Amino acid sequence: MPVSSADSPAETARPSVNGALHVEGTSLADASGNAVQLRGVSTHGLTWFPEYVDPSLFRQISEDWSCNLIRLAMYSELYCGEEREESLALMRKGIDAAIEADMYVLVDWHILNDSDPNQHTEEAAAFFGLISEEYTSTPNLIYEICNEPNGDTDWGDVLRYAREVIPVIRRNAPEAVAVVGTPEYDRNLGGPALRPLPFGNVMVVLHFYAATHGEGLMGELSAAVEAGGSILPPSRSGSPISGSTKSATRYQS
Repeated sequence: MPVSSADSPAETARPSVNGALHVEGTSLADASGNAVQLRGVSTHGLTWFPEYVDPSLFRQISEDWSCNLIRLAMYSELYCGEEREESLALMRKGIDAAIEADMYVLVDWHILNDSDPNQHTEEAAAFFGLISEEYTSTPNLIYEICNEPNGDTDWGDVLRYAREVIPVIRRNAPEAVAVVGTPEYDRNLGGPALRPLPFGNVMVVLHFYAATHGEGLMGELSAAVEAGGSILPPSRSGSPISGSTKSATRYQS
């Protein structure tokens, strides 16, 4: 999950050195205003594979793989169902392990079968309020308030949800970066271009699988950045979106 949102050569940042991140223009920057690069991996659903939320593994990812970011994918449908306590415990464990390993951590409210984040706005606001209060002075956290909205969900739906959830985070962490998913499983940047989010320190999400998306989505990304959009691609791969072994090497650098 390599992520770079800087237009100029960027430093691979560490929270202990670079501090809290913020959005500057179309890029992520550190506390001193230097462009930074995030590179890392994502978990699968936290409650599906809890054995991988492991401090020793996170240290290995940080030290041996030179990663400075991990995304903790917590499925909102499960959190709002029968796995709330387990999901929350694993999220806290993962955040603490990332802090110990000197990595940034993407706190991911992961939409899938629930499609529209507005199905669980109240629960999401309570969750992000809790986490942002518990880690209010910690520079490591980045908040992904809805990953992969899909189905009939449009940008208006996402915007309405973001207007409810981001202010909750900002009450506890006024300068925290918030990351907002886009319709069609994080593949449609048209809405944010026409109706930008009414907050500072926000980025919208684009997922790019080179063997599936190719030139078309790359062109949309380039146009959005040229228009001043701040885009974070936390899922990026040379493979098809299906995850098969076919790859497109052109976009893997």
